[in-house]
Amino acid sequence: MTNWELFEGTDEEWDQNVFNYDANYRQLTSWADLKKLKNWKVLRLVCKNEKKTLIQIFYKKYFLVNFIYCPGGAIGSSKNLDQGFIDSVKKYTKSRVFYIRIDDSSSNLENLNFFKSSQMWSRPIYRTNESKCAYLELAKEFDTKNIFKLSSRDFKYSLKRSKKKKLDYLHTCSPDSNHLVEISLGMFKKKK
Repeated sequence: MTNWELFEGTDEEWDQNVFNYDANYRQLTSWADLKKLKNWKVLRLVCKNEKKTLIQIFYKKYFLVNFIYCPGGAIGSSKNLDQGFIDSVKKYTKSRVFYIRIDDSSSNLENLNFFKSSQMWSRPIYRTNESKCAYLELAKEFDTKNIFKLSSRDFKYSLKRSKKKKLDYLHTCSPDSNHLVEISLGMFKKKK
């Protein structure tokens, strides 16, 4: 069983680990700051077994249940996410009744195989997204009548509005995490 401790380093050291392991941007300090604005508590743990693992966790308590969420998965090896990890999460979040969701977007084959063959972790029945995406590249000059002939009226209207506002569409395989946080903050502020 693994031994987990609170991460005692600085935000800069945490972010450096995210970059060193090429981990998900939702493990960055700026993402934690965004989640704090939405009333999530942040917990950072480190396991220093033979394979080092760090993990940033967000949690909220509703009634008697603590909902614990780890976006982007672990930094390093997921093999350390065992009963020792669960016990540490329970201890540091003061949880009796809890639900843990790890959204592992890792492309690391070892981590993927771990979750696939794990007896402890399973895929949720309810999915928050389809885990699929589509990219559409629009030319600068496009004719909505021909390209989107079968599209709904609302979609065509939105497309025309975006053209009038001269919005830029960007497709990238390596998004800038700070830019994503800015977009999320802007969307959050607009909802209020």
